[in-house]
Amino acid sequence: MNPDFNLPPEQRIVQRLVNQFNADEDLWHKLRVKRCLRRLSHRKLSPKRHELLDLIDLLAARLPQDLIGFVGK
Repeated sequence: MNPDFNLPPEQRIVQRLVNQFNADEDLWHKLRVKRCLRRLSHRKLSPKRHELLDLIDLLAARLPQDLIGFVGK
């Protein structure tokens, strides 16, 4: 079922991107506790290393993107 059936065709792709961004942002906030605990337990790591570990956690928690059926302009 297409939840964006009421949008014009040119707006549907943009709405899907917005929905994906919002889902990623929600996931980022859910992983906040894990980030804070890692910073407390591994204080000697550099800020860049913490950033890299944060992004790895985010990518591991995300659902894989399905590019089949995605029509872009």
